[in-house]
Amino acid sequence: MISIEKKLFKSYLEVEERSTHTIRQYMSILNWFEEFLSLKGVSLQQLTEMDILTFQLWIKEKHLQTLFKQKFKREPTAEEL
Repeated sequence: MISIEKKLFKSYLEVEERSTHTIRQYMSILNWFEEFLSLKGVSLQQLTEMDILTFQLWIKEKHLQTLFKQKFKREPTAEEL
């Protein structure tokens, strides 16, 4: 009986951990979007489809920079990206 309880509790913890991770990711994306809007000088009301596409490219570049930093422990040059 206790082993079943342990399994259930472990499953619950895994779901909670994933939920927390998802919330953190969502908050990061919102922060990046806010940063992007302020850098581009665009308000949320003026947002166009082209701005969204530009944001997608901007966030992809940001992700590649992060991966590069994790691997090489330094900022990438423009050629390396």
